[in-house]
Amino acid sequence: MLTVCTVYVYCFVVLSQGELEMFAPSQEHNLRLLELPVALQKGKVVLTQDFTVCEEGETLTPERAKILEYLGYKMAKFSLTLVSHYNKEDGFKQLLEISS
Repeated sequence: MLTVCTVYVYCFVVLSQGELEMFAPSQEHNLRLLELPVALQKGKVVLTQDFTVCEEGETLTPERAKILEYLGYKMAKFSLTLVSHYNKEDGFKQLLEISS
C-alpha cells in the first residue's frame, strides 16, 4: 500500500527572544539539534533571537513538529490519501496518479 502524507499548519507560532522557562538546562542540546537558537546562561535555557516555529499554510517539518510538541501545541491537521492498494484477489490497483 502506497500513501502520501502531508501535514499543514493552521496557525502562526513565534517564540520571543529570552528565557525559555519550560525547558530544563539538560534539554538545551536537543533544542539546538532542532535548530532553535538557544544558549545556556546562568543555568537557564535562553532563546538568543526571535524564532518563527511555523506559519499558517506551510508544510510542517519533523523538527518543527517536535518543537511544537515540546511546547504543548496540538495544531496540525493530518491527512492521508490512499493512492494504491493490493489484495490477493485483484492484485495491485492504483487509485490516483502521483507526481514525482
